Amino acid sequence: FPLPSFPFSYPTAGASEALREAIHAYGARARRERFVPTIHVFEGEYEGFGAYAAAAAIDLQSHPRTDWHQAIDCIGPNDQFYISQPSAIDGMVWDAFEPFAAELALRQPTAELMLDLSYVGCVARDFTVNANHPNIAAIFLSLSKPAGVYYHRIGGMFSRKELPGLFGNKWFKNLTSLRIGTEFMSRYGVHELPRKYSSIQQRATDKTNKKLGLQLRSADIFLLAIGQASENPSDLERYLLRGPRGHQKVRVGLTPLMAYEIDPSLNPSVAARYYERIPDRTQP
Repeated sequence: FPLPSFPFSYPTAGASEALREAIHAYGARARRERFVPTIHVFEGEYEGFGAYAAAAAIDLQSHPRTDWHQAIDCIGPNDQFYISQPSAIDGMVWDAFEPFAAELALRQPTAELMLDLSYVGCVARDFTVNANHPNIAAIFLSLSKPAGVYYHRIGGMFSRKELPGLFGNKWFKNLTSLRIGTEFMSRYGVHELPRKYSSIQQRATDKTNKKLGLQLRSADIFLLAIGQASENPSDLERYLLRGPRGHQKVRVGLTPLMAYEIDPSLNPSVAARYYERIPDRTQP
């Protein structure tokens, strides 16, 4: 994607550290400037946005993505809007991201759009994210999902404003994780792994459908499967629903089953952990 000129960049422990710090910094600015902070998201977005907002005692407002024009009417000049692209809502590249960002910049130019790109690297087809909109205040990055390196905590943030809480990260960073991330990005193209594992994604989707009695299809994000809920959805389907009211989809994470398909020594029913493969040498 075309990277705008952000004067501040920080290595972080995945995207979560950067998101948490950005939200707390926003709350601190609101106290200094004496305005009421408000964070906006679309319904069904990444749960971390809401969790970090709650931890910072900042009001969170959710809007149906199908009515994004109306959502902009609710955004104030000092508000922030957190959004993922590709989208965590349904595992797809959101085609309306470009007009949404442009209209938000036009109608509420001082509101900040906070762009989470954690799923870039998880989509096999070509797509572009335009990060040049002037209202994009920060970009969040992570290799947890595209590289499967959750426990190495490899991420980063580009920001138009300095974040004092991340100042020390320039020196006190995990060099081993950063080297792993650098090697990964040097070795693999942005579409390479999703294309390599697309057949395994489909196999995992088919097995999930058979086991759970669902009718899912592979999402753009190769770790997810999505589908329409039944006319009379089961408790399981209702639990798995994501997205705006009236347009919800069943969303299932395929990571454990895909890991098992790649390596049957891994447990298909829990999150795969590399250390499960290491013998327990504490036992006689």
